[in-house]
Amino acid sequence: GIESQLEYDLNVRQSRVHWAPAFSWAWDSGLRLETSAALSQRTREAQGTAADSSYNSPFNTIQILPRIGASQSLGEAWNVFAQASTGFSDPTNFESLSTDISGALPAVLESERAWTIETGFRHDRAEVVFYHQTVNQAIVEDVDSLDNKTFVNASTPINMGGVEWQVRQTWPRFHVQASGAFQFHRWEDGDLPGSPRWMANVQHRWKAWERNHRWTLQTWMRAVGPTPLNTSGANIHPTYVTANVDLGWTNSSVPIELSLGVRNATNEAYSSWHQLNGFGGRLYNRAPPRTWYVSAIWNL
Repeated sequence: GIESQLEYDLNVRQSRVHWAPAFSWAWDSGLRLETSAALSQRTREAQGTAADSSYNSPFNTIQILPRIGASQSLGEAWNVFAQASTGFSDPTNFESLSTDISGALPAVLESERAWTIETGFRHDRAEVVFYHQTVNQAIVEDVDSLDNKTFVNASTPINMGGVEWQVRQTWPRFHVQASGAFQFHRWEDGDLPGSPRWMANVQHRWKAWERNHRWTLQTWMRAVGPTPLNTSGANIHPTYVTANVDLGWTNSSVPIELSLGVRNATNEAYSSWHQLNGFGGRLYNRAPPRTWYVSAIWNL
C-alpha cells in the first residue's frame, strides 16, 4: 500500500481548574433555593507542524459561571423547579487547525458562552423540562475569501428552546423507560444545523427466566426526526428509526456471560455524526448496517 502523507504532527498540553462554591437554603414548607458561582480557568497549547508549516495555537480563558435555582415539593412525589445557569464550550484543536494547504491559521476562536433557563416538574416516574438557551460566539463552519473551509465564531447569538420528557416504570420482571424531546431552535434563516426537530427513545428490559441461570431480553429503539444540515435548511437528513436487541444468559455457578443480538435491526442508512454546513450536506461516520453478533465474557 501507499503510505499517506502526515498532515498534522502536534503535541498538546492542557489544564483545567474549576472551583465552585455553592449555597443552599431549605424550608419545612418544601421550598429550596440554591446558588453558586463557579470560577473556571482553562489552558491549552498545541505545538508542532500542520500542512508542513510551523503550528502554535495557545488558548487561555477565565470565566465566572453563576447559577441560581429554586424548587418546591408538592406532596410526597411531585416537585416543580426553575433555574438559570451559564455554561461554555471551548474550541477543539480540530476546529483550530487550518484546512488551507499553505498552513495558514484561521481566526483565533473564542469559547462559546451560553445562558440557559429551565423550568419543569419531576415525579418518581416522570419528568418534563422546558428550556431556553442563548449561545454567544457559537463556533460554526464557514468558507473564507479563498474558498478554504474554516471555523469562526458566529457574530449573532443562537437561540435554542424546547421540551424534554422522560417516563419510566418498573415491575418485578420488566423495566420500561421512554424519553424524547421537541426542539424549536432558530438560527438566522434556518433551523439550527444538527438538531433534529424531535426524537424519542424507548428502552425495555425483560427478565424472561430467573432461576440458577438467568435469561434477559433488552431492546432499545430510537426514532429521530428530520435534521437540518445547513443554516438555509436546503439539506435535510431524513427521519429514521433504528433498534438494537440483545438476548443475554448468565449462570450463578459459571463465570461466563453469553449474549446474542443485533444492532440496527431496521437496517437504516443514517449517520449519527453530521458534517454541518458541509457544502452539499454530505455525511461522514455513517452508521454500520444491520449487524448480528455473539459475545462471551469470562469473569476471572
